[in-house]
Amino acid sequence: MAPIHDAIRAFDVDALRRELAAGVSPELDVYADDPDEEEDICTPLYLAVVWGSAKPERNLEERVACVAALLEAGAAVNATNSSGTALHAAVQYEEFGDIVDLLIAADADVNAVDDDGESVIVTAAQFSGAAVVQKLISAGARDLDGALVRAVSNGRLRNCAPLLRAGAALPPEEQTDEILRLYSSNSTNPRRLSIIRARTYIAKIAGRMWRDWRLGSCQSWTPGDFKSYERIHCRRLTTVFANKFPTLPIDVISHIVLLWAHCGDYDYEDYLRVECNRVAALRRLRGGPRTE
Repeated sequence: MAPIHDAIRAFDVDALRRELAAGVSPELDVYADDPDEEEDICTPLYLAVVWGSAKPERNLEERVACVAALLEAGAAVNATNSSGTALHAAVQYEEFGDIVDLLIAADADVNAVDDDGESVIVTAAQFSGAAVVQKLISAGARDLDGALVRAVSNGRLRNCAPLLRAGAALPPEEQTDEILRLYSSNSTNPRRLSIIRARTYIAKIAGRMWRDWRLGSCQSWTPGDFKSYERIHCRRLTTVFANKFPTLPIDVISHIVLLWAHCGDYDYEDYLRVECNRVAALRRLRGGPRTE
């Protein structure tokens, strides 16, 4: 491992710039002198993204500066190893939004795939948040259907709406139950519950029957597509707030709901139930009246 790699691992931007100014290649492979690592590579840019990423909030400003310095020095933004590109690595963390922006601005391929054929946006849909997913969609990511399957399968409900708005097809139920089956014997596992919520959300949009995990019974909804679900969501919220603010014109309330409520982005009924329970709990703590 060379001094340029030591500088990156220390997130020492000044030392990194000195190495680059001295003519050290921004492509110098971490494993260049390791005879046991013949099949894979780790460029300084990839190292700057992944080193210490188990705690992505740490040294974030310095990490971003290291990535920027390497890109300014001409680092190959689309250099690939078995795990994909630096963009594959960056989109796994919501905290790395600025790094994702830098890589995209440097012409990173938002449709690159790793050795398993996994696209950048599929990786983001599984591990990151809606903001990162939206960045990739805006930059031209194409594997929307695969990304939606991965988001639902992993219980990343908030990642579903931007994909649906961009035209992702509603996945069949059998495509999103693989991970859920792993938790079949643990009904209270948080990941299992998040997957069930995401699958229920998709079932409601598709107008399918689904099993309400709270009531233990089958339920149905009517939309059939995301636009219809969005409209129903907006109407229901508008009705709720119209009852609370009867002096406001209904079109004003509807406009406020459209601007504020992110209609369609979540399971309206589940969200309302959670919010009511939260408000009731707060009132009990404060000694106030309960709301049913």
